Amino acid sequence: MLEAIYAEPFSFRWRLLPLLRAETVEKKLKECVVLTDDEKMTECLQAIPGEEKRFLNTRISTLNLLRAIGTTPSTLAQTDNHAAWCPDRGMEESFQGLTRFVKLFSHTETMAKTAADTPVYRGSTRFITGSNPDAQREASSAHRRRARAVTDPVGDPLYVLCLGAPTNVANALLIAPEIAANIVVVWDASSSLTDGRVVLGGLNLNSDLVATRVLFESGVPLLYVPGFPTAQGVQLSRPEMDAWFKSEGPVSDALWERYATNPDYFSFGTSKWNQPGTTRMMWDTSVIQPFVQGQTFGYRNVSAPRLVQLNATCDSLFDVSCKGTYPGDPAGHLGEYTCEQLSEDGRTCDDALFLTAGERVPTHAPTPGAGGRAGAEIGAGRSVVEMTFQGGLASRSNPNRDLLVKLNLAGL
Repeated sequence: MLEAIYAEPFSFRWRLLPLLRAETVEKKLKECVVLTDDEKMTECLQAIPGEEKRFLNTRISTLNLLRAIGTTPSTLAQTDNHAAWCPDRGMEESFQGLTRFVKLFSHTETMAKTAADTPVYRGSTRFITGSNPDAQREASSAHRRRARAVTDPVGDPLYVLCLGAPTNVANALLIAPEIAANIVVVWDASSSLTDGRVVLGGLNLNSDLVATRVLFESGVPLLYVPGFPTAQGVQLSRPEMDAWFKSEGPVSDALWERYATNPDYFSFGTSKWNQPGTTRMMWDTSVIQPFVQGQTFGYRNVSAPRLVQLNATCDSLFDVSCKGTYPGDPAGHLGEYTCEQLSEDGRTCDDALFLTAGERVPTHAPTPGAGGRAGAEIGAGRSVVEMTFQGGLASRSNPNRDLLVKLNLAGL
């Protein structure tokens, strides 16, 4: 039984801002090239710092993709566009979209009709990361989740399926730590925890690093679905969408429309999944799969990691050679690490890494969002369950196919 849905805050601005910087550099280069005087053109090009040119090279392919679909980063930033929304706007749009979506289930006479009565609530309006830790920001959604969870018997836990940044769940755990005994969180993000020191990336984890720390360190039972390689194995193609979803009912039509015109990727020029022979990774649907057809997946206990921020001081927003050392290796014996995601001011590296049990957090590696005690050892014994992908997408046990059959039988 689905008891409620809470809209998460989300924002793609951290992806858009570097593209805006790259577009600025490209404009300066073009202004130099159109100069008719060779000497002045040379002087103009030489005046542009080399680090800016190198930065442009790392983003030029995305700029070209955007131009191919008739837009630019500045156009996206200047219009009411999905790519430029702040977390509060992202949450509100999610809330409105979810409210419209659940009402579509009223168009069936099967048991699925009860889904139309599922309450949808607004969630947090900003990420925990970067917020004032002394401010008490207890959202109404956290109030409701706390009241529901603490009344559950321990033997009948509340399963919390988290799609996106884990901000809402982390807020509830910070406000009422006791609910950790009565809930089980299912969340997908990043890479497998068994890969050792993995550079973390992706929307779900990097959007709110402090919230991620709460999940891993709070002790709440956690079923973790790694984006790589597990969630990426859940894919659908445009022909499959056309065959199973299009014109099959209001819910199916809404899902087909989202697939065909998804703004998550369109705003960055990548709509290639609509082309023949391609598939699209369905990422966040993986958290639902254990409840649809769990035998398709495998499960294993792994050590819960802690997030540790990379030790690096960068020179500017255009510094593509910003380097640092790995946690536990202040002397750099393991080699240097090149930062992938700079902070908005360009002075620090926002990349974080998994630190596994038994390793020590050195003084040069602060935990994201908070200054952990220098030299503190990561506690051993704490574990989470990680989901692994075992079934084939073409097999009879394909979870996507099972879900499609159920939608079809319900006329949705």
